[in-house]
Amino acid sequence: MNQCESERKVPKYERMKRHILSMIESGELKSGDKLPTEEELAARFAFSLTTTRKALTDLAREGVICRIKKKGTFVSSIAIPEPSVPATPRTVSFILPLSEQMDDTLMQHVRGAQGYFAQRGYSMLIEATNSRIELENQFIDQAIDNQLSGLIIFPVSPEQNRNMFLKLKQHNIPFVLIDRYPEHFPVNSVVCDNFDGTFQATEHLISLGHKNIQFVAAAASNQAEIVRHSGYVTAMQRHGLREDFPVLSFQEGEAVCRAVQNKEATAFVCGNDYCAVELLRLLSEHGFSVPGDVSLVGFDGQQITEFLLPPLTTVFQPCFEISQLAAKRLVDMIEKKQHTLEQTIVPIQLLVRGSTAPPKQE
Repeated sequence: MNQCESERKVPKYERMKRHILSMIESGELKSGDKLPTEEELAARFAFSLTTTRKALTDLAREGVICRIKKKGTFVSSIAIPEPSVPATPRTVSFILPLSEQMDDTLMQHVRGAQGYFAQRGYSMLIEATNSRIELENQFIDQAIDNQLSGLIIFPVSPEQNRNMFLKLKQHNIPFVLIDRYPEHFPVNSVVCDNFDGTFQATEHLISLGHKNIQFVAAAASNQAEIVRHSGYVTAMQRHGLREDFPVLSFQEGEAVCRAVQNKEATAFVCGNDYCAVELLRLLSEHGFSVPGDVSLVGFDGQQITEFLLPPLTTVFQPCFEISQLAAKRLVDMIEKKQHTLEQTIVPIQLLVRGSTAPPKQE
């Protein structure tokens, strides 16, 4: 049976209903517009008045149009029902800076979120940005286009991406940020206590007798590391140590080694574990002993740090718990329509291992 034959088998009043619905969906008729009279519709479609009245009666009963005595027939404000959202599986997206340089903390984030979503009947997409903001934007646009239920985002640079977060708000798609968030821009976020982590790390070094402690960053513009630097600064100021607090980069190998050689640094607080591991390698290549010549503290608690020589003292952030809490928050926003904004700060733990010791006595 061809399309024309199939169309002829549809009752005439049903075909008229489809025509009118098509006019509404295409925008030819908008909410509040007045429809042609019964006579005009009958003439336009070459149908009888009886057929026309039945079609309009059905559309009025379905709420597509409303008929007002002595005024006419109008397109209802609820003429086009919103598409139904399937109850299961609802789909969310987790956008995070996974790359070829995988670390277990990011996988802990994935496991924490995925475990909670699975319990609640959600399907989770994993989108890897490779720390590229243009990919993050692309995945956010895709989430909007696909009308996903919500997102967890581990942002590359929250300050640069304010417009994309605003775009999600404008499309009423709930989202939660983890690890970092834009300053003075209200969003839901779950982060570890970055400030307290480096504060504790610095206090630990000071308790061992270190006074010349410097901060080494992997990315000085990274918001999380900026907060970590402030924790280090506060601890140093509390004990009256140093008057200036520059940030060294682990890539500045000569400056780092010179600081150790000249006793300008007997200990380093690092912005993350990757930075600390690279610093350990650099110092070893230049003949310095850890912790004999200089002590090191990392931040994140990656599993590899336990097996280094020496094992790395580090600040452990509970990534599994952070993303589990973010997933719970997102589900509450989706299912309970919660619009309040919350920032959850998760406590950290200092793991003292073999890379820290009292400074060498000359």
